[in-house]
Amino acid sequence: MGELITIEGAKELLIEGINYAAYKETDSSLSDSDKNRLYGEEHYYSGRMIAGESPWSDGDFEGKMAELLTWATRLNASKPEFAEARKLLGSQSSVIGRVIRRADGPVNISAAGIASGALTVLVWVLSLHPLGLLRDVFGDTPWWAFAMLLLAFVLGIFAATQRRIWWWIVATVGLSGFLLLAANN
Repeated sequence: MGELITIEGAKELLIEGINYAAYKETDSSLSDSDKNRLYGEEHYYSGRMIAGESPWSDGDFEGKMAELLTWATRLNASKPEFAEARKLLGSQSSVIGRVIRRADGPVNISAAGIASGALTVLVWVLSLHPLGLLRDVFGDTPWWAFAMLLLAFVLGIFAATQRRIWWWIVATVGLSGFLLLAANN
């Protein structure tokens, strides 16, 4: 059985996980001030020169950290101590506690997410007719094309919640195009 994790150890583990996710997903790691804000006191001092303001400090800091924590949780899914740290700190009234609760909250689909889902469906429909003519779209459309429509919509909404919209749109349109070419040959 593993060792019991301390509050300080849990904070450090989660903050380093968030920092890694920030760097891996956005190429912009957390500054010492961001880490200290999450920790709840002055704890980090790297001695690095600060070139500019942290991209994480403007606007909804806790929302940004919650998104990064979601990514960090995926990246650390095989580490039980990461889940234990989240559980230990999740009920605290600190910044890190609020970030954990926010990351665990319901998924909010933004207007941009809904627009990306609609755009994915529109691209799929337009890929059926190169000139964009919508007449007889459903008359001659095979069953798998309807499945592609459903897939395009689901992937568009899923992508919107994951903030990786364009990868899913490219994948959906590419798969749709491939199936259309295969069916016409």
